[in-house]
Amino acid sequence: MRALNGDTWETVSGESVDSSRPYRVSLPNGESITVFFYGPVASQGIAFGGWLHDGKSMAEELMGLGEEGLTHLATDGESYGHHHKRGEMALAYCIKHLRDEYGVSLTNYGAILQEVTPAWEAEIHENSSWSCSHGVGRWSANCGCVMAESMEGKQEWRQVLRDALNWLRDELDAHCLKEGGLSREALWHERDGYIHHLHGLETEGVLVPRTSLERVLEIQRHRLMMFTSCGWFFDDPSGLETVQVLRYASRAMELCGSSREQGLKQAFAQRLSSMKSVETETPGGREIFLKLCQATAGNK
Repeated sequence: MRALNGDTWETVSGESVDSSRPYRVSLPNGESITVFFYGPVASQGIAFGGWLHDGKSMAEELMGLGEEGLTHLATDGESYGHHHKRGEMALAYCIKHLRDEYGVSLTNYGAILQEVTPAWEAEIHENSSWSCSHGVGRWSANCGCVMAESMEGKQEWRQVLRDALNWLRDELDAHCLKEGGLSREALWHERDGYIHHLHGLETEGVLVPRTSLERVLEIQRHRLMMFTSCGWFFDDPSGLETVQVLRYASRAMELCGSSREQGLKQAFAQRLSSMKSVETETPGGREIFLKLCQATAGNK
């Protein structure tokens, strides 16, 4: 980062980033965006440090950071109730305590940018993530990131899964472009707006595709969901997270119609054949997927 149009760049990372101010980031196309970097100490404290055990203590922790101006966090919604029981109640009490005792107010980035013009700029370190010290290897390679130390170095399956889903992605896109009768740009436009249509279907209680375009967009929805990040995050491909992304993949292929479905599933299963489970008593990728497909077929 550096002062806007300054001469000297300063390399920063993690806690050394001043997260109290906005930064301008120039894009390759000549445009720019304004970004905020979250406060890692508070974010990690909420997610993993037990701050959600007590709302008042959480408020005191936040005030103890000694930061002036903007303090902001980035946390998973699942922290509030799923990972931490009654975490949403702790958050509510924390906010009340901050307001009542310290006069702290909540805001959002849009409101901040109406009052503050970025005076600093930043360059983003590409292919980086908060949960992989190797960049983004956790979602594509045997990078060494694991939940259990005993599993380190045993995640060759991650690249196999990534390569298989990338292949399937391309096959599904080609099918959708042909069946939808739209240009690639038009299809992506329809896909981006599909969420609004989908909400309408959920309201009506109708989730079965009723038109050819709905079917194509449902394929695209599952095609996106099959890249859900937790499918790679954990140590073994037989876990429920990886199985879930395979379910999304299976449903996307099913929606292509019976004549196309079987060929896709056979080719996809073959590509998963070298995806080996770390736990020797569990099956490999091909077996996991075929068993999943059989279970799905039995529930039709």
